[in-house]
Amino acid sequence: YEPYYLITAQSVQLCLQYDAVTDSNGFRLLDGRYLVAVGTFCNAPCGTYIDLILENGVLIPCIVGDIKADEHTDDTHAYTRASMCASEFIIDDGICPAAWYGNVSTVYNEWNSKVSVIRLYNKNYF
Repeated sequence: YEPYYLITAQSVQLCLQYDAVTDSNGFRLLDGRYLVAVGTFCNAPCGTYIDLILENGVLIPCIVGDIKADEHTDDTHAYTRASMCASEFIIDDGICPAAWYGNVSTVYNEWNSKVSVIRLYNKNYF
């Protein structure tokens, strides 16, 4: 996960945060979709609509809210080195249980599955 308040530089990422809302579980949402950070392997700029499709078949509708730094990802720039996660949900860590337990699957059991596909749409919030 990524705390939303760490996005401070005047940027597309910050503009997305201005328009986003926080749900009751602390996840940041925009246009009814979860804001996530992904690696550069996606070749999807911030604001791009994507779906995370998990190995168990669950589809999570998202918007790219930030890009992971290449130095924090594996050689393919797909997975965060520390956690081997393909996505980082942008959250309010003051109220999101994921911050307490370190994993978003502690909030939604059906999310306890690896990302198998990231579907990109030819649509951007801007």
